[in-house]
Order: sequence, then structure tokens, then C-alpha cells
Amino acid sequence: VVVEGFKKSSLPKIEVHRKSKHQEPLFDPKSPEAKQWIALVTDDEMLRVAIPTFRFTDTGWLMTLAQLAWDRAVVVD
Repeated sequence: VVVEGFKKSSLPKIEVHRKSKHQEPLFDPKSPEAKQWIALVTDDEMLRVAIPTFRFTDTGWLMTLAQLAWDRAVVVD
């Protein structure tokens, strides 16, 4: 299940970042929560971060993201 709007949750995160909406992504490699991020999808061609980063123009990113999410899935009771 992929859900939107759980920024403060400890669930694994895939961020969708649009430069026209926010200059910087929420992902901060210096943050203690940085390990929660699985990947980032962005339209910012210049953005470089220490997690898998995909551009909207990339082909095949959805399949790769699905695999990354599966690998980091969390079972919640």
C-alpha cells in the first residue's frame, strides 16, 4: 500500500519533489529520519542526493520504485 501525507510517520518514504512547488526536497541527509527515505522522484535535473533519485522523464522508474518499496516494506500489526 502506498499512502500520501505521512511525513511525520516512521514508515518508509518515497518523496515526489517538484521544484516549482518547493525549492528543496523534504529529504535531509543530515536528519535522523533520513534512513526512512527509500527514494526521491523529481523534476529537478540538477538535484543530487544520497538515495536513489529518479526523474519524471526516466523510463522504468515506476518498476524500480515498486521493487525498492517491496524490499523496505514494513508489516504493521
